[in-house]
Amino acid sequence: MAQSKGTTEESVAEYYTQAFKPREYLDKHFSSFDGTDGKECVQLFIMNNLHQTLGSGAFQGKRLLDIGTGPSILSVLSASKYFSDITCSDYLEVCREELQKWVDGDPDAFDWGAYFRYVSKLEGNSSSPDDIAPRLRKSIKGVVHCDVKQSNPLCDESVDPFDVVVSSFCLELACDTPDQYRAGVGNMTSLVKHGGGLV
Repeated sequence: MAQSKGTTEESVAEYYTQAFKPREYLDKHFSSFDGTDGKECVQLFIMNNLHQTLGSGAFQGKRLLDIGTGPSILSVLSASKYFSDITCSDYLEVCREELQKWVDGDPDAFDWGAYFRYVSKLEGNSSSPDDIAPRLRKSIKGVVHCDVKQSNPLCDESVDPFDVVVSSFCLELACDTPDQYRAGVGNMTSLVKHGGGLV
């Protein structure tokens, strides 16, 4: 979270906690995806790079943690092909609730169909778009609270280390200084098992 001039860290966190509207964010930034528009460069970057990285064979195991998932499944779409035990996490309760709606199959949840079609193409059509949603839902074992500024980013959660920890743009938003960023990387690394990976 970038700190605004004249505000305290607590007030910035409070602002995001009270003012961020996950569904409005998804509708505005994710609803018109077709995989070809230049405005979709962030979505394409995340999906293409995570597909390539996780599919490279460099990371083994079954447990993956996504730090700062937000209300979006973007960063775990490709992960579900390679990891059967995925934990999503976010600082904001409203983001976790929006994400959980999709995991639970709520008919009012955001429609990620266009993204499933794109990931199916990335996977060489080895999985149909209709297969990816249930595969991902089955792989997501939890949607939990996280705070990268804490020594244990999963706060009170006591968990075994993960084979892979992924984070896309979380530290950039949560950390105000280079020192906080470095500390955040260290905090996330503490959740990676020996021989595992941080992406």
